[in-house]
Amino acid sequence: MNDFKDTLFKALDILGCDPARFSFDAQSPIVMSFSDVEDVVLEPTPDEIAVWGMLPDFSNVGAVHGVQDLLAELASPVDFLTTGYYTVRAGSEQRFHVGGALRNECSDSPQVLATAIESFHARLGQLRERLR
Repeated sequence: MNDFKDTLFKALDILGCDPARFSFDAQSPIVMSFSDVEDVVLEPTPDEIAVWGMLPDFSNVGAVHGVQDLLAELASPVDFLTTGYYTVRAGSEQRFHVGGALRNECSDSPQVLATAIESFHARLGQLRERLR
């Protein structure tokens, strides 16, 4: 997993983030906070690296109109995930996480990882917007 830490540092540099600002190990979840999509979490395990983001609170009845659009977006292929599609898992307080395991290429190549993080951030923003 130490290789993943190096890959992530290089990917952050590609994305314009100064890696020297970060301190983390390669075994613990890595939380990247954004003002527009809340947190994006990278979860390294011995077998894979997963990426997760959180959808807005579903308890708001007004958000229900976006569920059909959300399901269509979730059914769209995702090239950087091993399954090819998002996985949805229950979170806390009426919230759901979307994401899944990253393809092996993401942990091997800083450029591929940077592209995956950037794509995930953009798609997470689209998913969240559909629920507003």
